[in-house]
Amino acid sequence: MIATQNNQADTTARNKKISRIWCLARDVSMTKDEVYLVVESLTKKNSISALKTTELDLVCKTLNSQLYKQNRKKYLENSKNRKNGVAYISTPAQQELVADYMRKLTLKLKLNNPGGYLEAICNRTFKKNYKSLNRGQVQRLIEALKSIYVRNQNDKEKI
Repeated sequence: MIATQNNQADTTARNKKISRIWCLARDVSMTKDEVYLVVESLTKKNSISALKTTELDLVCKTLNSQLYKQNRKKYLENSKNRKNGVAYISTPAQQELVADYMRKLTLKLKLNNPGGYLEAICNRTFKKNYKSLNRGQVQRLIEALKSIYVRNQNDKEKI
């Protein structure tokens, strides 16, 4: 009876490792044939079910390292984009919103130099000029301009 329980536990562990191999292969974007080529090149066996536990661990470790390399490569590509500023340039829609709120505020506040007003807000808030703001900062600028506009609109209604 104890032997059958141990056998069931071993079978469950083997099945989990085999499932892990297929999950890793899917994450690495491998085809079924490519998985079998990896298994055969590592273990000299052409069947995953014929592998021993140590061989299953070896295949899992190899696929896991390939997944790590793939993810690392994506991370490095993204970080290159971040350094170039390509990923963080404000969108045309954001720029249009800023221009729209500046037009509205120019009329409401009777601004002589709206560009200077915008630059002053950017310098005071972000310690940068408007052209060097990233997407998140431009979004916060839009929210600030919106709140200034709403506040001035409410002040006019109270009077």
